[in-house]
Amino acid sequence: MRKYKNYWLIFWTFVLGISFSLVIYFTIQKGEKIDQQLAFQSKAQSTVHSIENELHNLTNALYSLGDFVQLSDNLTRKQFGQFSQNHLARYPSILSFSWAPFISSEQRSSFINILINEGFSNADIRMMTQSGQLISDDERGYYFPVYYVEPFDSLSSQLGYNLASESLRHQALKNAFDQNSISVTEKLTLVLQEKTITGLLVILPIDKKTIAKAGSEIIKRGGLVEAINLEALISYVLTPVNVDKSHLILIDNEASDGNQLLYDSKGHNPSVKKLNHYLIEQQKSSTWQQTIRFANRNYTVIIQPNQALTAFNLLSLPWLSFITGLILTAIFCFYWLNRHHSTIETVVRAQQFSKTNKNLSEEIVERLKIEKKLIKFAHAFQLSADGINLLNMEGDYTYCNQASIDLYGYKLDQMHNLHYSDINQDPSIKELNLLSQVKEQGAWHGEFAQTRRDGTKFPASISLSLIKDDTGSHIGFLEITRDITETNLLEAELQQSRKMEALGTLAGGIAHDFNNILASILGNSEMILMSKIEPVKTQGYISNIQEGCNRAADLVKQIMTFSRMETMQLNTLDLAKAVNNALTIIRATLPANIHINSSINPYCAPIKGDETQIHQILLNLCANASQAIGDEGGTIAIDLHQEHTLSYEQQDITKEKIQLSITDTGKGISSENITKIFDPFFTTKKIGEGTGLGLAVVKSIIESHDGEIVVKSELNQGASFVITFPTCHDENEIIPEPEPEKIIEIVKQPESSGKHVLIVEDEPHISRLYQEFIKEYGYQTTVCEDGKQALAVFDDPNTCIDLVLTDQAMPNVTGKDLSIILLNKQPKLPIIMCTGYSEVINEDLAKDIGIRKYFLKPASLTKLMEAIDQLLKE
Repeated sequence: MRKYKNYWLIFWTFVLGISFSLVIYFTIQKGEKIDQQLAFQSKAQSTVHSIENELHNLTNALYSLGDFVQLSDNLTRKQFGQFSQNHLARYPSILSFSWAPFISSEQRSSFINILINEGFSNADIRMMTQSGQLISDDERGYYFPVYYVEPFDSLSSQLGYNLASESLRHQALKNAFDQNSISVTEKLTLVLQEKTITGLLVILPIDKKTIAKAGSEIIKRGGLVEAINLEALISYVLTPVNVDKSHLILIDNEASDGNQLLYDSKGHNPSVKKLNHYLIEQQKSSTWQQTIRFANRNYTVIIQPNQALTAFNLLSLPWLSFITGLILTAIFCFYWLNRHHSTIETVVRAQQFSKTNKNLSEEIVERLKIEKKLIKFAHAFQLSADGINLLNMEGDYTYCNQASIDLYGYKLDQMHNLHYSDINQDPSIKELNLLSQVKEQGAWHGEFAQTRRDGTKFPASISLSLIKDDTGSHIGFLEITRDITETNLLEAELQQSRKMEALGTLAGGIAHDFNNILASILGNSEMILMSKIEPVKTQGYISNIQEGCNRAADLVKQIMTFSRMETMQLNTLDLAKAVNNALTIIRATLPANIHINSSINPYCAPIKGDETQIHQILLNLCANASQAIGDEGGTIAIDLHQEHTLSYEQQDITKEKIQLSITDTGKGISSENITKIFDPFFTTKKIGEGTGLGLAVVKSIIESHDGEIVVKSELNQGASFVITFPTCHDENEIIPEPEPEKIIEIVKQPESSGKHVLIVEDEPHISRLYQEFIKEYGYQTTVCEDGKQALAVFDDPNTCIDLVLTDQAMPNVTGKDLSIILLNKQPKLPIIMCTGYSEVINEDLAKDIGIRKYFLKPASLTKLMEAIDQLLKE
């Protein structure tokens, strides 16, 4: 056969025959794989739907039992058992049903007595510590003990067990009542008499609504708990055939580390790191992966075939087609060789030499062109001031320019031995998994800290791009790194400069206002001392002092509103009514030469807002408009419309939004100032005439209402402020009318006089003021300068405290901590908190703790006395 060695035409014919056979083989095999893949996906999807349907059935069973409990005010153990057994017989994956009523600390004894009267002589509310030991008390102040449980015979030991004593179950209970919907725990080990089972607890909150003075109130009754055996559930849903042919995994997406894996048909228990890696790898394979939702929680079901979709078999259609193609190719080549070998050899050799010479010439020319381009590219690559690196698909550095070597402090050969994670050690980069993101998106840019060879770090701007070849295949990454240390320093210096400029402006405006207020208070105080207690004059001086204090409080409130430290109550609000109420006040405060034209649509939909803050917006904007109009007089137009009607500015307003506009005929705003008017502390007034917070506060309030504000103005042509608010989703919701403030008259010697009030205040001037004022009404008082001293006085057996008046910010023990300790000792003790400002506590949190009244300083002493008298009478 040596004479056939140069017959390239026959050789390529043979290669083409083999190639054609391979094409047929892979085409048929691909078709078989697709058919088998579709069959597997159909079965997998059906399996997931079966699991999802069964979970929904379990949820419906719990809802059914919940409706039964909700409608049964006098539920008996027998009724609960009969209703539960029907569902337990129908759903074998449900281990048990139990009823855990909400029991407060005050109800604990009566609840235990009920259990004892039912025949459980050793009944008690049992809790579990972190060490697994049972205890009989808890500082939480409430319990969810197991009262009814089915089946009772095998679970009677769980009677009285407090579900809130373990963190996972307590969190599920809290979520259920916070969201007022069904909630599920993470994976738990459920201990029965004969064995332990891995499962879940599904909790349904049961509550009742009562009508209180302030409106409807939801009161917890307890929680229905459904225990689910995960292994039994999967076994019930899947047939033995499905279990043998597939590998099924159930994962809790929202569980903590270590609790994510709920079920694995192979019994594996991988670590969290391996589990996350497994999820990522499975997305690339033929595995079926689907997310389902159960009890407001997301779960992932992964199903993988235990065997390959296509097994090796020579008798299969792809292999038979391949072998047949090879045989036909061999027969054709052998026939061709026997008949035409002489002619073919001559022609092939001539064509070979001609083609080789031509290809060689073209290759030489092309290589010279490529070499010139590479020289230019390499020169530019090395001269770049930014670090430029090339990485392969695994993240290893393959090439670096000189700037990158100087930036990181490595030598060239050392850089080629590094991985991407060796330099990018920032935890945020690892969490983002940047290389995977670039593979999917093609590019990424951001700023992160980089690590040099000596361990020092520097801020860097990083750009990553995916490199592809001519066929579109991924071959690596391009990384460009720039050291931005100096840029960050310059930005920090600029920010500091702006802060100092703003602080200077703020100091000028606020210092003038506070000095005026203090001058008024100081002058009126001196006049009181000089008046020789003349009632008429003294009363006027005191009124001036009160007015000055109110001005100071308003200024502080304005600063707090701008900084968003003042809490707002966003309720359903009739904006048209709120605007009309504000205009009643504004008309009385404006000069007579300024007219208000209002066009208010009374049928506008309600918004979510705070009426006090809406008043603040209108007062600030109308005050600015009045100052812009000046002594010459003019008009302020206020317009409110909705639902595809033309506004004051002839604009179309959509149904989902309400537009409020305030337009004046004043001197307008210049173009260079119109972009700055909402900046904090910016003002065109002279130093001392304003703080520059008015419009900044207006914008802050509007943004807190999810609204927008736009200003339109030209110099000497007036200004128009256009505000847009979103409407409520439920336009039929009833807007509650505010209850009128109750006025309580306090006589000089009230009925509660003579009782003992403990004053806890670290400011001596305020504590003396409280003490003298309260004594005037006939009460006994004790003053403590901090919480620690107050606890010592309260624990003194010779002292009986009837009411506590405390501040929040104090040394040693704060007012919040003091209140919690005192209420644990005496739950019905009335406590009043009076504080200047605190980020730790507010009025709602104070009520949750048990504090009866909450005041912000400066508080009216008269209102304070009304609260003391009212609490001591109750």
